[in-house]
Amino acid sequence: QAAISGDCGNVTIRYNIDWVGKVLPLDIRLIDRTTGMPKYVFCLYQANPVQAKHDYGNPHIDDWNWSVSDGYITYDNPYGDNSKATLRPLNTNFSVEIKAHNACGWSEWSGLCVETIYCGGWFFGMFPNPSDDYVDITATKNDRAENSSEYYEVKIYNSLKIAVYGTGKTKEPLFRINTKQFQNGVYFVHFTAGEQSEVKQLVVNH
Repeated sequence: QAAISGDCGNVTIRYNIDWVGKVLPLDIRLIDRTTGMPKYVFCLYQANPVQAKHDYGNPHIDDWNWSVSDGYITYDNPYGDNSKATLRPLNTNFSVEIKAHNACGWSEWSGLCVETIYCGGWFFGMFPNPSDDYVDITATKNDRAENSSEYYEVKIYNSLKIAVYGTGKTKEPLFRINTKQFQNGVYFVHFTAGEQSEVKQLVVNH
């Protein structure tokens, strides 16, 4: 606070400084954009929409930077808001680090404590990978999962995101795909079963 003297006496002015310095990394949290609650548990292979936020005070954050291991990240920033992203863990080693920027610069990286669990009703596999002439797709249904779909679909995309194969709806536990028709390269196999979605990478090498 400050005191100002004048003809009418002393006047005390009170003011608050809401933030000084860089953002504190320990106060960075992930929020589930669906529920608005803190997000610590992620569904393996599935899309998890989240938002980065700071717990206390107002550090005037103007940008965010993410680092994701063993997973995919898609930024949901139509207006340049890098606080929103969709995370898709690929295995149980999935990890997330975030840092925030304000007028004083970038914070240190905040390593967030996250856990991955299997939320879906289907377990998908493929072999051999890399593939030469064929790849076998296996699909096992988890009957204990709630609201799991009776059917699933498989679509394969090349590196240009062009679909080169699709099954339509099926519930076959095992089928074989002829990969002789595919050129050498990396392909992305999309498995979809209701709300469950999963992407695996397939290498074709003749």
